[in-house]
Amino acid sequence: LPTLPTTWPRDPAQVLSELAKCPPIEVAPGLRIPVPCDPSARPPGPTSGRTHYPPMGVLPPRIDLTPLVGRVKNQEQVGVCWAFALSSVTEVNLRRQNIVEEISPLHLVAALSEQRLDASGNKGTAIAPERAWPYETTRACMLNDVLRRPDLDCEAAYHVQSGSWRRSPVIVGELARADQLGQYRVKRTYLSKEPDELATVLAEGRAVILGIRVDSVAWGGASARTGTLAEYGDGNRGGHDVMVSGYTWVGPVRYFRIQNSWGTDWGEGGRVWISESNLRRHIMDAAIVDVYARDVIVKS
Repeated sequence: LPTLPTTWPRDPAQVLSELAKCPPIEVAPGLRIPVPCDPSARPPGPTSGRTHYPPMGVLPPRIDLTPLVGRVKNQEQVGVCWAFALSSVTEVNLRRQNIVEEISPLHLVAALSEQRLDASGNKGTAIAPERAWPYETTRACMLNDVLRRPDLDCEAAYHVQSGSWRRSPVIVGELARADQLGQYRVKRTYLSKEPDELATVLAEGRAVILGIRVDSVAWGGASARTGTLAEYGDGNRGGHDVMVSGYTWVGPVRYFRIQNSWGTDWGEGGRVWISESNLRRHIMDAAIVDVYARDVIVKS
């Protein structure tokens, strides 16, 4: 994509003039976003189920949360994309508070498999940092009992039985230690499926967890390596969770920035753009995250 969009729904000169009237606000350490001076013209905070959205010209034409985004991760052959998306968004939110920490996807998987963490948030489990329980595929496969059905892909790849971790004294002991070292409680709040609400959240400096239907061709290596996902019909690979970390306009089309958990060989170093029409067609759900660090809330 070009480094700067050439046109967007409102006249560019008018938008830039409005944004230039006041200095940008700091939404996170080292990340400033231009906003109109008139507070009434600024986008409201996200509200689940909101039906009114700010005019396009109120939002900045481009948002890039890269300064807050951590490394691209790789879930490999284990079906735990949700844990990677949740950990990555949580890390963005911690960086907003000058806390540089990686969250353990392995501990997230264990907590949800044991139903100590539910789909909407937490039931009291504090999640450990990655350094306390690093990701390892065999353990992840054995822990993956979230859907109460076998993860056949990881079983074939790593020759273990998914959900069998309770029979492993080593993993049981590692989980107990991770529980002791847990530092961060997380809670998801679901948004609507409207791209304008996603853009509003991003303009506030907050990353988004996106659940989306994927397609093997459009999301395959050759297509993704172009840096922009091709338009596709009904997804044939089911649902997948990723992180959204920005947006931009190219002519009349808005694109959203996705960070995946399939390693840096996928896409452009693990990231791609998706058009608003593609996103609107295939979005399943979207959420923001609040993080509670040592009994103190760290809002996303």
